[in-house]
Amino acid sequence: MRSHQRRDRLNEAVSGEQVRELSESPSDAMRLVRDCLDDLPTEQCAILTLFYLEGMSIQEIAVILETAEGTVKSRLFHARANLKAIILSTTQFQTAKHPSS
Repeated sequence: MRSHQRRDRLNEAVSGEQVRELSESPSDAMRLVRDCLDDLPTEQCAILTLFYLEGMSIQEIAVILETAEGTVKSRLFHARANLKAIILSTTQFQTAKHPSS
């Protein structure tokens, strides 16, 4: 899968509508996601980066991390959930700080 398609999937997986509403362009949305990635624990940031930004498969990540594929899937699930919470928290703060109308 092309890397930009994976990046788009990351945006959709963790934030969807909230990022699109607050972002003027896809590059703004990706910038928000990358900034929020930095707020994750290192392990969660790494697994999302490997899967979505580097385009590695679950099998490849399992080999690199020397863990089971099920563990990689579980870590991806929790990392996406945490990233989504961070994005929602950030976007709610931005909306409260700069209300429209």
